Amino acid sequence: MSEEEIKTKEEIQTKNDALKKELLETQIHDIVNEFESLKNLNLEYLQTNKRLTQEINDLKALNEQQVILCDTMIDKNKAIFKGTKRNIFWIVTVFSLVAIILSFQFINKRVDDTITHSINESIQRLDDTILENKTSLQTTQELQKQISKKEDVLRLYQEQQNGLIENSKREFQDSLNSFKVNTVQTNEAITAIKNDYELALNNFKSLILEKELEIKALKNNYDVALSKISMLSKNASLQTIPSVKKPVIKKAVIKKPKKDVNVLLQNAFSYQKKQYYTKAVETYNEIIKLDPKKDIAYYNLGIIYGNQKKYEKAISAYKKSLILNPKRNLTFTNIFEILLISNKEFDSSILSQYKRHHKDKKISLIKYEMLDIFKDVKQQKNIDKKLHTWQKSYKTTSLGNWSFKMLKTWINQEKDITTKNNLHLVLKTFENHK
Repeated sequence: MSEEEIKTKEEIQTKNDALKKELLETQIHDIVNEFESLKNLNLEYLQTNKRLTQEINDLKALNEQQVILCDTMIDKNKAIFKGTKRNIFWIVTVFSLVAIILSFQFINKRVDDTITHSINESIQRLDDTILENKTSLQTTQELQKQISKKEDVLRLYQEQQNGLIENSKREFQDSLNSFKVNTVQTNEAITAIKNDYELALNNFKSLILEKELEIKALKNNYDVALSKISMLSKNASLQTIPSVKKPVIKKAVIKKPKKDVNVLLQNAFSYQKKQYYTKAVETYNEIIKLDPKKDIAYYNLGIIYGNQKKYEKAISAYKKSLILNPKRNLTFTNIFEILLISNKEFDSSILSQYKRHHKDKKISLIKYEMLDIFKDVKQQKNIDKKLHTWQKSYKTTSLGNWSFKMLKTWINQEKDITTKNNLHLVLKTFENHK
């Protein structure tokens, strides 16, 4: 992922967080305002109630005073107001009290209606606010879901990118390891070709020298024969000679040129690649007759005999190659593979020679230790620790172009089911490492 995409994602995340925070603060502020309004309304209600209570108390006190006044007036005018007048006064007083009580009830009702209406309006506003908050909350949740989905998609994309990067790194490392292996093999082949070229050049120089000597001998013979003819011609002019025998000039023996070893080697490679094993073996034997120190010929004979399952001949050819060139690691590992699939122990002398020449070369040891693990599995030994150590030690080392064809054939011929399954599991591990 590019830096611009990461920056864009961070900006979107920041804006979303700011929007969430602003929305939440707005909701909290509205709710607080509503509660403050309810609180103020409640305080107004309490104050109104207190004021009404005070007015009622005042009215009660006024009523008591009026009653006392009426009693006083009744006492003073008792003699005056008698009979009907007294009854009328009492009736008027009763009606006055009833009017006062009704006015108080009407006032209480109006206050109650006002408070109820205010409370209902506050409750309605609170319900509207709660509904708006609920709608805002749903919108926020939908936004969070969308953001979560985008984050999941982004995370999946990042995982895919990381997987592709890891695969690219692994492929690059495998290619690099393969390149290193091929480079080593190429250097060995170049060295062998260089030696062959130098040998062929020396043979060619020797052949040229022989030809020069032959030409010089022919020239001398020609000069001698020409001198003799001249002498005979002079003698013939002095005396008559019935017949003159021409001198016999011996022809120089020209040796047939030797066959080019490199050309034969290329032909043998071509036969081997096309699996014309009979012609390849004949050509390699011809090369060995011409150049007995050609170790590559013995090595390739070992490969051919191994493919033909002629394991004794293969090991014999590999051993001859080792005598001439003990630095080729594949010669050792091929011998160990043939001994393994032949169910034989590794040759101790070859093993000590191998470790002496290749003890510090991971590219060679990885193959030997792999074959050693196969041998332990065949002998039903516990190889968990050994296999874990192998994977850890050769994590960055490749098996190169190693072919598992012979090992697969050997595993499929195993009769013990448990051992066969264990061998297949180990084989799968090594194939995945490759």
